[in-house]
Amino acid sequence: EWEVRTDRAEEAQARRILTAPLAVPSPGMRAEIDSVSRLGNTRWVVRGYGVDLEQPRLATHIAIRQGGDLVAIDRMRRMRVATARELGRKDLESQRFGFAIMLPADFDCAKGRPDAVFVFEDGRATPLPPGPLATICR
Repeated sequence: EWEVRTDRAEEAQARRILTAPLAVPSPGMRAEIDSVSRLGNTRWVVRGYGVDLEQPRLATHIAIRQGGDLVAIDRMRRMRVATARELGRKDLESQRFGFAIMLPADFDCAKGRPDAVFVFEDGRATPLPPGPLATICR
């Protein structure tokens, strides 16, 4: 129950942070959308990672918006050992800074292209380069 309450509180905070203007990425931020793939005929899965190398223990969320509306949000849940090694940060090998987030089944490109935002618990929300996300709604 404690974990569920913590997750809900962190997500509520991330949603509040998203209402503020977006921040410029900090010099220590590393984030990327690695891939976008179809799951069946109705869902898209977006995968990637995000971390502030200067403050890697901050709680973080990935948010996907469309036309300014939030369509999906999730916290970092995946370990990215290979990415930690590429970044030269052995200390990150046991940190969860990767994500796999699904867009809702009713996602419709007619509403505009999706964009991704990385949300830090300290109040920052930073846009991510679209990378493979740009291929969803061409």
